[in-house]
Amino acid sequence: MRSLERGSEPALGRWLALGLYKYPLIVPFVLLWLRRKKLIAGFLSVATILGHISLVITGWPSLLGYPRYVWGTEHDLKYAFNTLPGLTPNLRGLISAVVPMDHPGIKIGLTILLSAIVLRLMMYAAGKTSSADSEGQRALFALGLAGTVLVSYHIYVHDLSLLFLSLVLVLETLLSDPPIPKWTRTMLYVCIALLFCSPLYLVLTLRYGPLRLMAILLLAFFLGLLRRISSRRMQTGGVISAPASAGR
Repeated sequence: MRSLERGSEPALGRWLALGLYKYPLIVPFVLLWLRRKKLIAGFLSVATILGHISLVITGWPSLLGYPRYVWGTEHDLKYAFNTLPGLTPNLRGLISAVVPMDHPGIKIGLTILLSAIVLRLMMYAAGKTSSADSEGQRALFALGLAGTVLVSYHIYVHDLSLLFLSLVLVLETLLSDPPIPKWTRTMLYVCIALLFCSPLYLVLTLRYGPLRLMAILLLAFFLGLLRRISSRRMQTGGVISAPASAGR
């Protein structure tokens, strides 16, 4: 985030690459910035180095077998926690709540379709946000984090800590009292309040199990941010002037 605020796109890409050990929570976020060539170049440079290090440590057999191992843990009853999609607060978990277990093809198809839609909306928002618009960039950063959680194939409850920065950025914007439609402001405040409510996670995870219901809340948060980015674009007419303090 600091690299983004400084306008250092290569550094942003390099920092993101360091998170590739948790690649389901990095790759979707990087796709948000796909049109920024310097950022992608920085990301790929570090990703290539890390890939070579992994190859030296594990060798080709382990590296090539890793995807099969991950897929196996997702569908092996020995890993009970992973076989409960109700515990995944993302699109995959939410879809598993409405699609019968005996229709895996429909579940996979819907997951791919909705994930593609969310990714496309993220990229659309990125294309509509000026790099000179600091508030818009923060909203886009927050949108990207929320979208990344939604499209991740598997996510644990502690991985939702990724949203902390997203919530803080949006709350900071709301408290500055910008011209935001009332319903959008209310929806964002409600989402932030519930996402910050840690007892809610304990109840859904340990007592009832359907942590996937959090995906509905994340969708509302995502759509609220998308609406905020669109409304800001209309308010400024697509032209953003650099703040007076930018050269300080």
